[in-house]
Amino acid sequence: MEKDWDDENKKVRKSHPNSTRLNNFLIKKIAEANDIILEADSENKAISSKEIKKKIANKGKNISFFNVAAERIKDKYERKVFSVAKSELSILHNIEEFLNLDKSQNTENVIASIKERRKARIIKGLKSKAPLTDTIEIFKKKKTLYFSDIDSAFLKKFKNFFCISQSKNTHHHQSTYIHTHPI
Repeated sequence: MEKDWDDENKKVRKSHPNSTRLNNFLIKKIAEANDIILEADSENKAISSKEIKKKIANKGKNISFFNVAAERIKDKYERKVFSVAKSELSILHNIEEFLNLDKSQNTENVIASIKERRKARIIKGLKSKAPLTDTIEIFKKKKTLYFSDIDSAFLKKFKNFFCISQSKNTHHHQSTYIHTHPI
């Protein structure tokens, strides 16, 4: 609303319930624009406001989810928060299963193969002398999922997939998911 905008100071007034959050967002976007301008200036290149807007809008669209998640897990591992690192690594494996779902297979076979791979990973993890960081490095190199690909529809489909792949529900419920929720 116009009443919530402070034109003199170029910020959202405190009368708006999300003023702090919106002002922080504006500060971040202005900083990004300034960085783009400085970069262009240091290279003696002219840049239009449209180009700046486009660069800001596209920022982060090609960032690998797996890479960022793996860095987070590596940080947990290095800080010796092993239970969290292992739990989050398990989530990455589940996301990878979801992305590689073979919808042409029989539902029971899909779920059985997922459970078999999970079991094999657990056994391998228990027997392995290789550090958890080896698996983290593998995920760091994956570029199959970008933050721009993750939206509410993706998250809803993943949640349904995960719940079904973890459960012992009836064949009908599982089949319904696989055939009615294309990825």
